[in-house]
Amino acid sequence: MINKEEFVEHEWAPPLFIMGASRSGTAMLRSILVKNQSISLAGETHYFDDLRPKFAGKTFEQMSSSEIELCCDYFRAQTSRPYGKKGNPNESWLSQDELMSVAQEIGNSVDSIFEAYCKLSA
Repeated sequence: MINKEEFVEHEWAPPLFIMGASRSGTAMLRSILVKNQSISLAGETHYFDDLRPKFAGKTFEQMSSSEIELCCDYFRAQTSRPYGKKGNPNESWLSQDELMSVAQEIGNSVDSIFEAYCKLSA
């Protein structure tokens, strides 16, 4: 078992993703985790039930530039307002170029854009 001092001093290398289905206690878990200053959290995205089904299995080569922009704007909008609150990607602190640069380092699919968004926003 790790004591509190060891936990606070530990440097975590890769990000840890915790996901859950709607109405499964994720909001409660988030409210618990956010109290720890050493934990950074990305906002709720609904990625798995909204955007991902539309682009499942597609690589960047299979996506048009407008589809890539749509994916980037989906996440960029959520940096200006929470999911479902009509965020404006043009008001985002995150540029499409920055998001795609990190996404391309990770992989070659819409999932890479999601992971890049999570890393950059956390």
